[in-house]
This record gives sequence, C-alpha cells and structure tokens, in this order.
Amino acid sequence: MPDEKTKPTVTITVSGPVGRGKSLVLSQIENTLRGLGAHIVSSDLDIERRGRSFEQPSAWELELIAQTDWRLEERTTNKATTVNDDG
Repeated sequence: MPDEKTKPTVTITVSGPVGRGKSLVLSQIENTLRGLGAHIVSSDLDIERRGRSFEQPSAWELELIAQTDWRLEERTTNKATTVNDDG
C-alpha cells in the first residue's frame, strides 16, 4: 500500500457561475466516494458547509441543478501529486 504522502491523488473540479449548485454536487460526489472507502481532502467543502447542510437540498437548489447542463470530462495526467493534509 502506498505511503499517505505519496499515494496517487485525483482532483475533481466543479466550475461554473455562482449559485448554480456546485457545492451541492461536490457534496454528493464526496458522499459517494466516502461510501466507496475513499479518503477525501477538501477545504473548499469545509468552508461551504459552515452554517448549512447539503444533506437535504432545498427545492430551489434542486431546480437550479436540473436547469443546468453538467459537462463531465476525464483527463489523464502523467504527473504524480503529493497530498499535504496539514492544512
């Protein structure tokens, strides 16, 4: 098993305009990955969660997500990345 500091890292980026449901989508991705046993590193989600929960999205959030086209892409990199979990 690889050492924690040198194990491979995959970065998932959700980008788009403010208020389109990016944080909610990232939270769903996080929950799915955690269910598969993945270790998640995301200071962005930690900041977004202050004062709110993404477990029960509101109707307007779900509507925004449904009205948005989501383009999924996969890219391969040859460069190894080191994870720094120290904050």
